[in-house]
Amino acid sequence: MPKYLLRPRRAEDIRFAREWLVLLAAGIAFVTILAGYKLTGPLDGLIYDWWLQHRSRHASADIVVVEIDNESLEQLGQWPWRRDYHAAALERIAAARARCVLYDVLFSEPTAADAVLAHAMTLVPVYLPLVVESTNGGRAGRAIPPVEELRAFAAGIGHINLEADKDGIVRGVALYEGNAEHMWPQFTLPAYLSMHGASAPVPQARSSDAVSHKPWGPLIRSDRVLIPFFPDLPPYRRVSFIDVLNGRVPAEVFHDKIVLVGATADGLQEHLTTAVSASDGSMTGVEIHASILDGLLAHSFIRSAGAWLTAGVSVIPVLLLFAGFLLLAPCRSIVLLPLLLLVAYVASGVLLAAGIWVTPAPAIIAIVFIYPFWSWRRLGVAISFIGTELEQIVSESQLDHDRRSASGPTAGRALERKIALMREAARQLRDLKRFVWDSIDSLPDPVLVANVTGQIRLANQPALSYFGATAEGPLEGQTLRGILGSLAFSRHVGAEREPASASAPQWPAVLDPTRDGHVRIMEKGVEVRDAAGHHFVLRYSRCINARNELIGWIANLTDVTSLHAAQNQRDEMMHLLSHDMRSPQASIVTLIDIERPKVNLPEVRLAYDRVERYARRTLALADSFVQLAAAESRKYALEILDFAYILQLAIDEIWPVAHAKGINVTLDTAPGDYPVRAERSMIARALVNLLNNATKYSPPDTVIECMLAHTGAANEQIECIIRDHGYGISENDKARLFDRFQRLKAPGQPDSEGVGLGLAFVRTVVVRHGGTIHCDSSVGVGTSMTIRLACVRLPEYLREKEGLD
Repeated sequence: MPKYLLRPRRAEDIRFAREWLVLLAAGIAFVTILAGYKLTGPLDGLIYDWWLQHRSRHASADIVVVEIDNESLEQLGQWPWRRDYHAAALERIAAARARCVLYDVLFSEPTAADAVLAHAMTLVPVYLPLVVESTNGGRAGRAIPPVEELRAFAAGIGHINLEADKDGIVRGVALYEGNAEHMWPQFTLPAYLSMHGASAPVPQARSSDAVSHKPWGPLIRSDRVLIPFFPDLPPYRRVSFIDVLNGRVPAEVFHDKIVLVGATADGLQEHLTTAVSASDGSMTGVEIHASILDGLLAHSFIRSAGAWLTAGVSVIPVLLLFAGFLLLAPCRSIVLLPLLLLVAYVASGVLLAAGIWVTPAPAIIAIVFIYPFWSWRRLGVAISFIGTELEQIVSESQLDHDRRSASGPTAGRALERKIALMREAARQLRDLKRFVWDSIDSLPDPVLVANVTGQIRLANQPALSYFGATAEGPLEGQTLRGILGSLAFSRHVGAEREPASASAPQWPAVLDPTRDGHVRIMEKGVEVRDAAGHHFVLRYSRCINARNELIGWIANLTDVTSLHAAQNQRDEMMHLLSHDMRSPQASIVTLIDIERPKVNLPEVRLAYDRVERYARRTLALADSFVQLAAAESRKYALEILDFAYILQLAIDEIWPVAHAKGINVTLDTAPGDYPVRAERSMIARALVNLLNNATKYSPPDTVIECMLAHTGAANEQIECIIRDHGYGISENDKARLFDRFQRLKAPGQPDSEGVGLGLAFVRTVVVRHGGTIHCDSSVGVGTSMTIRLACVRLPEYLREKEGLD
């Protein structure tokens, strides 16, 4: 059974599973009741008759029928005849050395010629019939056997009762009939048993010694079998009684044959309707007995399956039908209907050929009723679901909310209402499609919409204009990698955690959105350039459906050529400004150093010192400008460094200044390696700036603590804390701490030199390395600067370390 039947999750699954199980149980119960209580009797008979009429088999050549026909009646006179006629016929048959004679004539009244007939019965084994009368109440009446004188010389006696079904058609016969004390075999059974003995594959003869002329009690028919009629008239050798009596039948006709004598004349014998009457008309009793005897001799009797066995077999097609409901789409399950009907029908014919009759009618009726009922229920559920979804779609539309009309078909006109909802939903979907397309098409940047595998489905007009000249064929159907791969990779957008050379070998493979690693890169964005020198930011965005499932990607190409040009101009101006500011100030400092020894006047020396101080301050400002410009715009040459080693070098660099103020700088490093991918000079300068600030804004004889440790759920980050015990920073000033040209001062803090670009430099370097910087400070307590950077994975670190070694 499918998992969603065992563990249904959605409401639709629960409803489907419940209806499927309920209808399955109802279907099994329905087919079981039909088969168990034989409610399909008329249809069973029709199907059985059809199969029997198309069943072929060979008739026994050992059976000869002597007919008491119309010609015999015309010559011998009115029925009943004198018994010496029967005796004479028996003598003729005995003289031909027949195997036995089944004489289907009821000799129930004594006559003077009984002795003659009894004598003839001694010449050949003769089997005589009896009739078991039954009342309307279903109780056995009396048995009407042959007269005593003839019964004494009979080789066997059997009943000739033929049982018709409710539709009046004879299809079977009880091999034994009577009550609990007296059970008579069927007329042909004693002859068959005498010829085959204990090896006969039928129930053995039961007690029939006593003959009662009184009511026996409830009528019992046992060992009922279906008669294997021939589709055409029984192909046995048939001769007229008068021809036998007159000696016109050759002896070889009866030699070693089983002879049945019986009436076939009009009005003398009742003509019965059988299972094959549609093809050969009604049959007389002797013809039916011949068919019964033939079935015994050929072991071709048909056994009818019991009611509950029939029910069990009939359940199988029903189970297959419900399995089809579960596993097949409706367009395929409709093929299952005629297929199962055909299988059930043909299977009954195959079993009939094997001698077992299992009616397919219960299964056929169940399938014919269940399939349309299931289809009706599925259709009802589908219409209800579609109606609900359409109402939700219509109600959720935001494009023309004011235009929607509250009027519509009344609740009683459900079909018209659903058609109206479908029409309205279709219109809104068309409007929404046009709205979305116009929105995308109006964007100034090229936009490509692709499916989850990266195959392009939509492209706006700027994309068609930009890529149309270089693309081979229409954009729709091509891949993002195929179209965007013509661009050259520049760098990742945002933090420079790795150099361009590290990602360039992956280009254009990184454009494939089916790999998670590529997706993470493209969602953050990359800078690319085309052959004309234009620069773009290429970024992927996810397309999510209402179930929060990924259904595609949007690739957006933003032109940043003008931004690059502005940045380059800014950098050139910054460098030019810094150079023009630095050169005159350096010249001033040099001249003062040359002229100071020549000056003896204190006032002039003081003026020289003042000019030198201003010049050096301007030089520091220029240097800070140069460093900040480099931090902001220079392409970093990233490499894997030991952060603990860089931090120790920074501490060593500021040690003289700290020692002069009596400040002790300590380093507490947690066990482990601290590899980071960074630009050596930039990260070192940033740490020196932080330590310089801590030293500058700390009172003498204090401690600066440097702590290094791993952080994050998987130790994926390095955390560096530089804490001083200085004057601290107020909450208002902390918001401006990393801005340019901000020099903050706490109460009681002495004046210090600086231009206010150091922390701006630090923040720029940290952010461009993909890290974060955070300040915790309290006035009068001290300040803590916390830097977090991504830690390089150990295998990558070890490979580079081995390469360096």
